[in-house]
Amino acid sequence: MIKVGEIRTGRELGKTPSQAFGLYIYHMCPDCGKKRWISYVNGKPNSLRCNSCSCRILGLSTRGENNPNWKGGRTTDKHSGYIYITLQPDDPFYCMIDANNYVAEHRYVMAQHLGRPLESWEIVHHKGTKYLMDSKDDRSDNRIENLELVTTSENFQIKKLVQHIQVLERSENNY
Repeated sequence: MIKVGEIRTGRELGKTPSQAFGLYIYHMCPDCGKKRWISYVNGKPNSLRCNSCSCRILGLSTRGENNPNWKGGRTTDKHSGYIYITLQPDDPFYCMIDANNYVAEHRYVMAQHLGRPLESWEIVHHKGTKYLMDSKDDRSDNRIENLELVTTSENFQIKKLVQHIQVLERSENNY
C-alpha cells in the first residue's frame, strides 16, 4: 500500500526514459483529496493542487476551446479518412453526437442541408465526384454536391458495385 509522502524514482514508477531519473512523491491535493504521483524537485512537490483544482481556483476552464490542446474541434479518423467535429450542447443537431461527443462531418452537412437531425439508421454516402470512390480523400470531401442520403439496401448495392469495379481494375492491371 502506497502512503502519502512516499518518494520513488521515475524508473520505479515506469516513467519514460527522459523522466526515469527524476524523483516523484505520492501527494494528495489539499482541496479535493485526489492522490497522485507528482514531480519532487528541490525537496518539495512540483505542484500542490491537481490540475482541475488549480484551474478552478484560477477561474479557468479546461474544456473545449479553453483547453490548451484545443485544435478547433475537428479530427480525422486515421483509418477511414472520415472527419469528425465536436458540437456545442446548444446546437440543434447535438442529438446526433456519438459516445465521444463527435459527429461525422458528412452527416452534419447533410442534416444542415435537410434542416433536421438524421436518424441513426440513415446513411450518408460519398458519391465520389472529385476523388476516387471510397478513397480517404473522397471521405474528407464533405461538399453537399458529393453527398447523398441512401437506404441500407442502396448502400449495400453501391459497396458491391465498388468492389466489382476494383476487382476489374486489378485484373486489367495484371495484364
